[in-house]
Amino acid sequence: MSYEIIYDKQFIKVKEPNGYPNDMYIPMILAGSNNCYEWSNSGKERRSRSWFPWTLDVGLMGEEFQFVGYWNKTRNEIISRNEEREKNNWYDEYSDKNFGYWTAISINGKRTSGTTFKNIVGVFTNGIKKALTIEELASEGVSVIVRSGYITREKGVKPFSKVVKNDVELFETLKECREHLGDSGVETTIDFGGMYDDKPKRIRKKFFPKNPKQLVKTDTVHNIVTSNGAYIYKSSKGGYNYTYHKNSAKIYVDINIAKAQAKRLSKRFPNTEFKIETTKLDEEILA
Repeated sequence: MSYEIIYDKQFIKVKEPNGYPNDMYIPMILAGSNNCYEWSNSGKERRSRSWFPWTLDVGLMGEEFQFVGYWNKTRNEIISRNEEREKNNWYDEYSDKNFGYWTAISINGKRTSGTTFKNIVGVFTNGIKKALTIEELASEGVSVIVRSGYITREKGVKPFSKVVKNDVELFETLKECREHLGDSGVETTIDFGGMYDDKPKRIRKKFFPKNPKQLVKTDTVHNIVTSNGAYIYKSSKGGYNYTYHKNSAKIYVDINIAKAQAKRLSKRFPNTEFKIETTKLDEEILA
């Protein structure tokens, strides 16, 4: 089965220059088909991917309610079609947890059957939260390009490509490109220049830094300990790491957070007991 894999996103925030009050967004994604391959810069074969706007039926740009509305509409249509199949005793059971299966979309390395409705809507809601303007992208060496889509020889038009520096130029150039292409049937699209695969993460880290952890003074700390006396110092989706040296263990100041984490670990690893060990210190520390 062929499906689309979404590797990353970097939305562009724009404002229509003729007075439209709300910000709009161009949903740029890094994506590619699961059955197409290319050679990476390191010389290794990998699945092919490129940057392009995920237009849906909204067009090149839209507001959050339009994107979310599209997916709600799509979800309702899938459920409705499945109910019709159910009447004929031929259907797959629908669930929001396997929304990617129904739409042939995979996100963040998940299988289509593991890509949820929330994952797909999150591409847009989270993409909008961390959208950047054309000027902000340019400050990091990324250019926004208005260009023509794929042109076959029989179309009889020349390719169009122009870098834009701000929202005014963007809307003027979109109009210019559409007029250039006329009724050829070739689409007008948006592209990135200088946007390498690992660059969006570095850009987001600069413009949207995480708040540093606030240390607090305490004379009581908590650790998670297994039934065989091992202390947890790290847990992740793949499992957990442990040590027999208490000084290397993860420290929890809030016992409720420690209990919640121990409960999650117990569900994932039912054959291991996870307990909370509380230690009263001789003096206050920052933790």
